[in-house]
Amino acid sequence: MTDNHGEKTSIEEKNINEENYQNEDGYVDNSLALVPLDLPKTADQILDPAILDSTVKEVLDALRHAKEKLQRSMDSRHMFTIASR
Repeated sequence: MTDNHGEKTSIEEKNINEENYQNEDGYVDNSLALVPLDLPKTADQILDPAILDSTVKEVLDALRHAKEKLQRSMDSRHMFTIASR
């Protein structure tokens, strides 16, 4: 029993290969071609510099507070260690 599906697949592959080989010098295989794509930014993707600036300031402020709290905690532990000696 012959497999017609296998024959069709090999015929399709042969046709594709013949299309890619127009002549020996003009072979172009675009099956894995990388095409640059530049999508325009939508209004949602554009960040307002003022909002970005205030967000950065908020983050820096939160980090400064966390640093100060950590330093106070370390200082109080250090003082507790000295006092317990």
